[in-house]
Amino acid sequence: MIVGAGFSRAVSKYMPLTDELGALAIQQADLFSDPRVPRRLFGPALTFESWMSLLAEDQPHLSEGQNLQNRALFVTVTEAIVSGLGSCEASVLYNPIPVWLSDLLKLLHHTRATVVSLNYDTLIEVAVASLDLPGLLGGERTTPRDILNDTPPLPNVGTRFGGPINPTFRLLKLHGSLDWWAAPKDPSGASVNRTELRSAFGHPEPITEEDRRGIPGWEPFIIPPAAAKSSYYQNPFTRNLWKTAFDALRTAEQVSLIGYSLPPTDLVMGGMLESAIRDRNVPIDLVNLDTEDLRKRLTDWGVEMISTTEDPDCIATFTAAYRDRVATDYVCRLAELDVEQNRDTAILVARQSPQIGQTGSRVVQIVPSHGGAVTLIPFGPSVPMHEATAVQWGTDGQPSGQTYPTLGDLITAVRGADRLVIRRGEDEETIIDSRYEFRETGASAKWIEFDSI
Repeated sequence: MIVGAGFSRAVSKYMPLTDELGALAIQQADLFSDPRVPRRLFGPALTFESWMSLLAEDQPHLSEGQNLQNRALFVTVTEAIVSGLGSCEASVLYNPIPVWLSDLLKLLHHTRATVVSLNYDTLIEVAVASLDLPGLLGGERTTPRDILNDTPPLPNVGTRFGGPINPTFRLLKLHGSLDWWAAPKDPSGASVNRTELRSAFGHPEPITEEDRRGIPGWEPFIIPPAAAKSSYYQNPFTRNLWKTAFDALRTAEQVSLIGYSLPPTDLVMGGMLESAIRDRNVPIDLVNLDTEDLRKRLTDWGVEMISTTEDPDCIATFTAAYRDRVATDYVCRLAELDVEQNRDTAILVARQSPQIGQTGSRVVQIVPSHGGAVTLIPFGPSVPMHEATAVQWGTDGQPSGQTYPTLGDLITAVRGADRLVIRRGEDEETIIDSRYEFRETGASAKWIEFDSI
């Protein structure tokens, strides 16, 4: 999956697209009176990326001094990108996390997808920190460190001191990030580090100088918009990120471009993607407000299987379709299990509670397929998991003898269905995965619990 500026704009209208980011940087640096700044700023005639390319590279019609002045302006605008975009992000984080973003990240987590991001903002990382995505190692929840694979690390905390990485989706930020820093003029990239994010949706905490006390004097590590970006790709750290992204795209069974239009000026990304899918009949999803030009470009590359989603809520629409695909795949796997071997497996639905931890509720009813969906009805509200799995006792001090549906019953019920849902009152959640647990005591020696969105 490749995400561009349109992805962040979908999170909030306050997040700028590329040309809007240019205008924001010019304003942030108070450069409106500079004669080198285009009068009408940026648009189809001259994009922000094209203008930055002109500043970054020596132009043959300019003197050496003028080219040096242009490069100085390039650095000034780059610094303004960081400060301006950081302010936009802080405004966004005063609001709750969008439902579609929460659902999408849960899907990415469970499918172990690779996300290639061309954005500088930290909205994905903050969203992960705001959610309770279950960690698979030791029960700890998934963190930004997990999705980044500890790349780059926090200062003075290497991977071998930070503990194992939870299996989850992988986030590759090819253009750097607002919370990444590096020593000036470091050609190796070995100094690249990140600051620990404390923000959450609904509670922004901007990065301060105090947060950077372990990396004093370092500069933001972002690759500014420019067509070639050649000098930025010489250090091993950046090259390794791009090599990892290429390997993921080269082996991907499906590629989704989310809020990214693959502009012709983005020569590096376009070249990598074309090389990765060349001579492979890989399906590509285009999720954008306008996909006409992008579809034509991919068709010219020889891509045959292209699907488009371009309504005003295109990313939310894509997420719903993604959820349905994952749900159907899960039901198919569930239906293949052996009924008799699972006759005594209890069924629970689970939730993560910030106050209690993992909670659960026994399923008391399986409603047969209606419109393709089999529905699970849990018993009342969720309680701490040890209570949900305990033997139910009657008033006489003996086990109540109450019977509940088992996994064996559910396997039979889902055969022929296309999804499994949980209904709590008026609310309905789609099941996308499950986990087996085993204990020596309780209502059952083993049970299955579900992950739902």
